Amino acid sequence: MTGKTVRGPQLVLALLVGAAWLQAGRAVAADPNEAVIRAVEQVLPAVVDIHVQAPPETYLGRVLGAERRGTGVVVDREGHILTASHVVIGAGDLRVTYTDGTGQRATIAGVDSDSGLAVLTPARAPKVTPVELGSSAGLRLGQLAVVISSEGGKERVVSAGIVGALRPFVGYWEYLLERAIQTDAAINPGSSGGPLVDARGRVIGVMSFSIREAQGRNIAIPVELYAAVREELLRHGRVLSRPPRPWLGIYAVDGRGAVMIAQVRPGGPAERGGLEARDQVLEVNGIRVSSMEEFYRELWKGRVGGPMAIRIRRGQDIRTVTVRPGDRHDSLRD
Repeated sequence: MTGKTVRGPQLVLALLVGAAWLQAGRAVAADPNEAVIRAVEQVLPAVVDIHVQAPPETYLGRVLGAERRGTGVVVDREGHILTASHVVIGAGDLRVTYTDGTGQRATIAGVDSDSGLAVLTPARAPKVTPVELGSSAGLRLGQLAVVISSEGGKERVVSAGIVGALRPFVGYWEYLLERAIQTDAAINPGSSGGPLVDARGRVIGVMSFSIREAQGRNIAIPVELYAAVREELLRHGRVLSRPPRPWLGIYAVDGRGAVMIAQVRPGGPAERGGLEARDQVLEVNGIRVSSMEEFYRELWKGRVGGPMAIRIRRGQDIRTVTVRPGDRHDSLRD
């Protein structure tokens, strides 16, 4: 192909278009690598390592691990740290380490069981510039997404990918996100609680889950779910502006037009009401349920402490048991 020289009006137009494009995209570099680097430089100093030790004799210590590592991010001038709740609930001792290698103890300031987010209070406010919180509301499929994770102590690791989906996520532990962020950015065992960052260096989500059977399906919780309840979490330790979701204390899985109970928490509402592992849930208060999502939505129409009729199949027998759901928040230290 021969070269072509642009002259006169064409050159002026090209320069104007180029200038306009550069102005509009000033915060996002034309080079994707540069965009990632800038986003990382903006957020990295606020990313912390979280080291948790939990009493091994407790239920949460056995299920989630007596020793856990995760990631968090400093979100305000007081040094509060946002992370995923499963990283820290049930903690007996909690330490955070910053990128300069300094560390200190922290305590759980609040937990939002519905979203799966938690906020920590450090013993002293660190000299760290907090991150800018964005929102998932304007995200588009294919948009750049960067995950920053701790590898222990002051070591951090960065991975970049795209926003692959924005859709509901249903978890086996009585959990439902109406709009989860899915990304193919690689994660490691310490990524839970780490920030998902856009090309402008704004935190748009908190990394939480990985779908093991589906490569590239790593789930982040939209950060605006924290922004909406921040004051309540810091003041009360939980969200009081909405009723608590009724909680049974089970692990559930989808299976052949019904919901299978995979595990029952010892001493929890489900066990007290007579539910057992391998029971198939058919109806909740007379409403047929055929998936975990349907099951949870019917369950959450009830109230904590109120009677709930759950129709089940146990082997060849079909029966109805009455369960009085509890408040999940009351179980977070057990």
